[in-house]
Amino acid sequence: MSCCDMSDVKWTVKRTTTPPTYPVTLEEVKSHCRIDGEDEDSTLLAYIAAATHQAELICDRQLMTATYELRLDAFPDVIRLPKPPCQSVTSIAYVDSAGTTQTLSASNYSVDTFHEPARIIPAYGAVWPTTRGMQNDVIVTYEAGYASASAVPKNLKLGIIHLVAHWFENREPVNIGNIVNALPWVSEELIRSHWHGHIW
Repeated sequence: MSCCDMSDVKWTVKRTTTPPTYPVTLEEVKSHCRIDGEDEDSTLLAYIAAATHQAELICDRQLMTATYELRLDAFPDVIRLPKPPCQSVTSIAYVDSAGTTQTLSASNYSVDTFHEPARIIPAYGAVWPTTRGMQNDVIVTYEAGYASASAVPKNLKLGIIHLVAHWFENREPVNIGNIVNALPWVSEELIRSHWHGHIW
């Protein structure tokens, strides 16, 4: 199958491992909310998990290290990896014209993790191999997210903390006059500052 732009190739991405930790700690949230004792710990931890998920949805990023699989129906000219930042590419597998699954040697492609989203192109002098021409013929496995909580941008962390504090103080949506605010404006703006728009 010939190469093409990624916007012309059907693709899907799925997270296959879940990070063991969150960008903010229970202690950071309790300090911000001025909460003593442990009575609310389970509630706060649930809010941290939900706020982290919400932040990842808003800015379309992976915050803590996780493994992803990108599946494409063909090799595009440039493979772009959703859910930045990308730490590394683990493997590129494909189904060849004979129907056999092959693993492409890392020497045959070049990974640019400096760019966001990360991009993969054939190595100098190389070309993408021919695939079978069916769905999900190409599978890219990669690690995404910041290497540690301290590496997560501070405004993203603050947005998550503000969101947790908002949910803790307001167990139901806040009604101001006739306006219902599901997310506080400050939290959403802090998080959205790291959304670069869809680039596919």
